[in-house]
Amino acid sequence: MGLNESLHVQYINWLSKAVTGDFGRSFVNNKDVLQTEMSAFAFTIKIILLAGIFEAVLIILVGSLCYVCRNRISGHIISALCFAMISIPPFFLASEYLDIIVVKMGIGSVVGNAGIMRYLPAALCFVPGTAAFFAPLLATNITYQMSLDSADYARYRGLSEKRILFRYAMPAALISIIPSFFQMLALNLAGAIVIEQVFSIPGLGYLIMSGVTDRDPPVIHATILLLAICLSLFNISADVIRRIISHNTDLSMVHT
Repeated sequence: MGLNESLHVQYINWLSKAVTGDFGRSFVNNKDVLQTEMSAFAFTIKIILLAGIFEAVLIILVGSLCYVCRNRISGHIISALCFAMISIPPFFLASEYLDIIVVKMGIGSVVGNAGIMRYLPAALCFVPGTAAFFAPLLATNITYQMSLDSADYARYRGLSEKRILFRYAMPAALISIIPSFFQMLALNLAGAIVIEQVFSIPGLGYLIMSGVTDRDPPVIHATILLLAICLSLFNISADVIRRIISHNTDLSMVHT
């Protein structure tokens, strides 16, 4: 196993093999670590991508509603609910789902779910907190965009408020929160450690917890490295998508 070597020698040996995709074999079951990681990653990425889709849709809907109702009592109620939902952790929603929806109401199953239902409950646990955090930010950004001189110029030219909102203000407001949103997806990836334990999903979170419990360094090292790579890729994707949207969307209301 090479554990008789000093720490810096162990690290150099591990790194020299890791760059070639060789992360060794598990100390517990002697399985190839890379194959185990890829199998677990497939479960985790499905949860995160599914959560991201629902989060994006809900952020746009709730953010638009917050903007429309910003000067009404209903708008203050929505904002208060958003602040309340931010404080509810995903693992609490996961445990309450199993306790209330599955056990007490008999809807769904604790184990044995197949297809999308294997990932949907876990994905939905991330949605309320993320949507509640970004929806007010989106509403604030929309309010700012609608108060610009370019928006007033568009009104003078006879453009409707609806067209100004959805054609110009909304894309500009979304661009400003894209980097933070992708960083939140990366945090969800790390938060899946607990959620996968609750739902017994054999993803990266389940894998790293098992590696820590079983004291399996090859699995721990590979999983942490994969999580770090995913975090970097999410950040890079945010910059790429923001540039694409900025390039392909004419956000200037003056020249349209």
